[in-house]
Amino acid sequence: ASGKVAYVGNDTLFGGFIVVDHGLGVRSWYTRVDTTGINVGDEVTQGQKLAPNDGSGFVENSKRTFSAVSVGNEFVSPLWLIENGFELPTA
Repeated sequence: ASGKVAYVGNDTLFGGFIVVDHGLGVRSWYTRVDTTGINVGDEVTQGQKLAPNDGSGFVENSKRTFSAVSVGNEFVSPLWLIENGFELPTA
């Protein structure tokens, strides 16, 4: 879903990571990415490519990107949200 970039950073475990705030307490988390060119406050749209995977982070030689979704202070399964028809309102 569309949203606003809430955090851009780097970590030894996650590598480069980006957090997008979608409103209503819903955030999506993207890790192991090159954070060059994306900034806190940037508006992003559904389907937009945020950043290329750069293989950074704890797992050696892996090009997989971990994505998570949080609602409030809890992480939830993105699949659960999809299966239960959760949709964010559009502006």
